[in-house]
Amino acid sequence: MASATLSSTGRRALDALAADLRRVFGNRLLSVSAYGTTGDSDDEIHSIALVDRLSFDDFIACVPLAREWDKRGLAVPLILERDEFVRTLDVFPLEYGEIIDNHVPIYGED
Repeated sequence: MASATLSSTGRRALDALAADLRRVFGNRLLSVSAYGTTGDSDDEIHSIALVDRLSFDDFIACVPLAREWDKRGLAVPLILERDEFVRTLDVFPLEYGEIIDNHVPIYGED
């Protein structure tokens, strides 16, 4: 259940992040969600992106984008393969539970 809210500035920044990630991952990008901070303060907005497959080259492609994300008040997103996220739910139950309980879908599957 998505329970967090976003400021309009935060939403615009996250929409731009999702567009950047779509350019990097194409149809392998399954979802992008924000969690934690809503963008109403000076804190960075955190996000998670779930992908079908992930490679080192994908991370390399994201490096030049990180500076712009920082300028928009975004932390570098947590990028995981969906299967890895599911497989490690029991390893990080508190962390993932917080994301699941308090998130805002930005792109793709919720």
